Amino acid sequence: MWPAVTREVYVGLQTYRIVGASACVTAIMQALQALAEHFVARADVAAWRELEDAGARFCALRPDTAAYVNAVRWLLAGLGERSAPADIASTVARRVEAYSAYSRESLARIVDEACRLLSVRRSLLIHDYSSTVLAVIAEAGRRHLGLHVYVTTGSPVDQGPRVARLAADAGHPLVQSVRAETEEHVAYTQVYEAYERSLRRPDGARERLAR
Repeated sequence: MWPAVTREVYVGLQTYRIVGASACVTAIMQALQALAEHFVARADVAAWRELEDAGARFCALRPDTAAYVNAVRWLLAGLGERSAPADIASTVARRVEAYSAYSRESLARIVDEACRLLSVRRSLLIHDYSSTVLAVIAEAGRRHLGLHVYVTTGSPVDQGPRVARLAADAGHPLVQSVRAETEEHVAYTQVYEAYERSLRRPDGARERLAR
């Protein structure tokens, strides 16, 4: 039986309570870390098989999402049935920490660069929920940039109202909801793409993550 943390993450992903690619990947890693630690407490000799099965079940929630598969594959790389539960848990914990540190560093760089761009281009169109974009919006609010934020309904998960509320809470003067099918009629928009496609990794980042 899975520990509570792992079950909660699984249900949260199923019900779209946990949304946003970065947040989902982080949650999956933390769920598998909790499961690995659970096996150590039980001295479970079947730890690897159960952990591998759990990873597959998380990936199956979004079979078309490469981020889930890549995260689980990287997290469990080099481990197997001959690995002791304690070794599995320590390796997974070390990798989760490396990923978390890398994510924090990357997000800080993205937010700073995005705010630099948005200080000139003050309009932003958001479709769907993105924790990265919301971090940009929050920091832009702290820097008093005053963005004009256009938010679609965010189908199919319908996170548009939530995103609009968070943008308004950040202090931006104009937050306007638009229907997805009419978003091309917005006079000017600037879409800040997901950082996985725009980030240029610093030298050595891949090596740090591989530990």
